[in-house]
Amino acid sequence: MGIADKVELEAALARVRQAWPGLALDLRAFAQRLEALGPALAKADVEGLALAQACLAGDLAAQGEMEGSIKVAVEAALRRLGASNEEIDEVRQRLRMELFLPGKARSKLDYFSGRGSLGGWLRAVAAQDHVNLQRSRQRHQPKDLSAYFFEAASAPDARWVREECRQALRLALEEALAVVPERERTALRMSALDGSSIDDIARVFQMHRSTAARWLVRAKAEVAERVREGLVRRLGASAGDLSSVVRIVGDEVPVTFERLLAPRK
Repeated sequence: MGIADKVELEAALARVRQAWPGLALDLRAFAQRLEALGPALAKADVEGLALAQACLAGDLAAQGEMEGSIKVAVEAALRRLGASNEEIDEVRQRLRMELFLPGKARSKLDYFSGRGSLGGWLRAVAAQDHVNLQRSRQRHQPKDLSAYFFEAASAPDARWVREECRQALRLALEEALAVVPERERTALRMSALDGSSIDDIARVFQMHRSTAARWLVRAKAEVAERVREGLVRRLGASAGDLSSVVRIVGDEVPVTFERLLAPRK
């Protein structure tokens, strides 16, 4: 590396230190990453690249900073595409999981090279996620997750197979989920719709695994109890009968859980 290149590298590292003084970043390894950019270093978004690398290393402060960038990028990209508020919130949640909770796949942050701006890259990823979401909705029918909120029930009595029971359960579910606080809605959505594990939920909300498990169980139990109360008001049924209603009507309730568990506008 020539003298001019070393000066440029030191200047880039100085910009990173100034932008993120408390960032948990291996500067030696990061310097090697910058060297690999070669001539592109002059125009690279080194601050954004440093933030991405710190997020990949599990730095919670860096992930907090990235959260703000995600929100701005998703809003900017999807408003131009005419997306609804619900779709914007949906893509934002999906993008967070792709960056911070990738599961078996690589985090999408691995693919950010720094050659363009972090904001521009996030907008492009958000726009593609929106396209994928639209395609997915066209391919799949909404999931019915009635059984997710309830314990297994005994064999149902045939007399409950009536339209009034289906309507009562639908209204009770809508009422119950409408009052769930935002954090619990996100946790329920991650578990029920996205298939996230307790470990994933614990990482997102920065809590111990056992705390996240108890929190999710309590949220599900509260939803189930509100539904039972709603059915009692409408049908005057006993608790035992309610289990039968849930068991037999579950797959027939016209409820779109993606809508009911969507982030509030």
